[in-house]
Amino acid sequence: MANAVRPKRSNTAAAVPGASSLAEGEIAINFADKKIYGKDSGGNVVALSSSGLAVRSDYVSGTMYIGTAPSGSSESSTVWTIRKTIVTSAGAIGTRTTATGVQWANRLSATYT
Repeated sequence: MANAVRPKRSNTAAAVPGASSLAEGEIAINFADKKIYGKDSGGNVVALSSSGLAVRSDYVSGTMYIGTAPSGSSESSTVWTIRKTIVTSAGAIGTRTTATGVQWANRLSATYT
């Protein structure tokens, strides 16, 4: 009998796996959005399906960053929209802010409102 392969999955629209939830090369599927994500060798979660968007995520010291830009955009292009979410020490979602027209490469120093 064959073994079933079950990647991480979600049925929640717009849910993107965090970098800490995937191992390098592991995939996750969002069935609501019909998107497939994977973690690359640089530790970035990227959209693997054809969605027309570049997607990046990062988690730094209790802060989650999720960025989107037109497909093919470089991380230094000022076309990224980045959502910054503070996660409390208890794991609860705190403040959410957004920066638009910024570089993914400068997500830590971008101005969020």
